[in-house]
Amino acid sequence: MLVRELMTSPATSLRAGSKLDSAVQVLAAQHITAVPIVDAYGHVVGIVSDADVLREGLPEDPRARLRPVHESTTPWHRIVDEVMTVDPVTVGDHTDAARAAELMADMGWKSLPVVRDGQLVGVISRSDIMRELATPDAQTQERIAYEFAQIGREDWTVEVVDGVVTLRDVAPGRETRLARAIAETLPGVRRVREAEPGSAEAADHPREPDAS
Repeated sequence: MLVRELMTSPATSLRAGSKLDSAVQVLAAQHITAVPIVDAYGHVVGIVSDADVLREGLPEDPRARLRPVHESTTPWHRIVDEVMTVDPVTVGDHTDAARAAELMADMGWKSLPVVRDGQLVGVISRSDIMRELATPDAQTQERIAYEFAQIGREDWTVEVVDGVVTLRDVAPGRETRLARAIAETLPGVRRVREAEPGSAEAADHPREPDAS
């Protein structure tokens, strides 16, 4: 799967120089964890996360303290530029979604801005990836069968269990490579393998003799 097939687009963004309170309102209203900050040309120049906002602090509630609460001397930042992460990591819309997932997992990020020719075109998040992984096996199997039929290979069959696709009735070599290339691009597919010759799986679906 490519990032462009999973991302949320168009992406919500704010212009550099926007009030920090605008970011607070967007994060809360849209239930997102980060908002990209763009310049006048739509280029991503920063990102403001919910963690950035929380670092600004909240006034302490005197009911939670035995002693009087002193007024904070730390000012609330006025614009997003003062708290945003500058030049954040982005991914292209043609990036493999597996690479985006790896980046988010390794770095602990919850989302990534997606760009095309340097301009913001979407956002991909952990939840986008999780939705893809949660595609039901039956739906995945039906979609693969449809794609095979589109190229005139209704005779190719598959079984999908827990996102693992087993190819059957597919000749080794070029046909297997083509079947893999199609299956690996579809939602819900975690791995593709061939039924081993002589296995119970292969015996259940014997391959027709090659007419050629």
